[in-house]
Amino acid sequence: MAPAAGRGRGARPGCGRPAPGRNPDLRPGRGPGGRPGAGVAWFAVRQYETLGRAYTFAATELSIIHGRLSQADEDGWAQEEADAEEAISREHTMWRASRGAG
Repeated sequence: MAPAAGRGRGARPGCGRPAPGRNPDLRPGRGPGGRPGAGVAWFAVRQYETLGRAYTFAATELSIIHGRLSQADEDGWAQEEADAEEAISREHTMWRASRGAG
């Protein structure tokens, strides 16, 4: 069967060629277009892993401080409060840094 008039071989829909005026590198799985996106995604995952570890560390530290507060006298209470504020401040500083807020 001969191609339709005005159409060359390979110009039919579904033949694997992009439509006229389309950038073939923007098709899924083609060209470098997906690589930068993958890099950004990898960076975001790494950033969330770092924040997750920081949150876990802060939660553990605050849990220990909470346990010590139940047995602290008045002088010890002030020290435990300062330790808790330092733990929260440290975590908050890391959170701000992760969002680019200096």
